[in-house]
Amino acid sequence: MNFIIATLFAVMFVASASAAQIDFSAPILGAEDKPIHDCTEPNCTGPVLKLGDVASRALSATFEDERALAGDEKFKRGDLALKVGKGGMHDLTVEDIALIKKVIAKGYGPLIVIRAWTMLDPAAQHGRPQPPISPNSPRPTLKPGQR
Repeated sequence: MNFIIATLFAVMFVASASAAQIDFSAPILGAEDKPIHDCTEPNCTGPVLKLGDVASRALSATFEDERALAGDEKFKRGDLALKVGKGGMHDLTVEDIALIKKVIAKGYGPLIVIRAWTMLDPAAQHGRPQPPISPNSPRPTLKPGQR
């Protein structure tokens, strides 16, 4: 009986340790639901920006409030950046997903954040009370004083 309980506990622990398999080759879409190109020039036709690019760059960045980040944390972020930066499907822990979401939010603007977070954690609402509005849906009207 103790063996069965221990086995069930171990299975639950392993299941919680690996949160999801994520495709880091997936393109980041712009406001028009078209892939964003990885360049800054007007009429750019460079390579498509992928989730792995965004995550890897954010993990590799040094943020002002993290100048004194410990070496072991830098190593962890660098290791994760190398892993996801290559693209492809990767099993990540809940902690890894949370870290990637945190650094993406620090390093990128709102459009990249919502696109990346949705790919990293599709089940979460991220503060949204409903799914994204489709282009054909009527837009809500704001009352005076609302933003």
